[in-house]
Amino acid sequence: FMGSLNSPQVKMYSRAQSVDHIATANVIYRRQALIDAGSFSERFQFVGEDLDLSYKLREHKYQLLMVPALSIEHRLPKHLRQWEKKALSYGRGRARVSYHH
Repeated sequence: FMGSLNSPQVKMYSRAQSVDHIATANVIYRRQALIDAGSFSERFQFVGEDLDLSYKLREHKYQLLMVPALSIEHRLPKHLRQWEKKALSYGRGRARVSYHH
């Protein structure tokens, strides 16, 4: 939980499940959904772009599904310092996206 901030891509689902957020490393979008949501915001170029897009898609009433057969394994850094840097970066990104929305 601490390393992933409870992100759905690190959970093991046995069936397709509706989730609040999907990392763009392992996702397929309908073209019209991206058009409706306005695609990625340049405001979040390096961190938080996927969370921002998830918010926008949900605002446009799209459902995000985690499908186990399509998921990839999400690996966390092996060293504490690497994990700390990544967690700090993700935390800052989440704060910026949350403030925006």
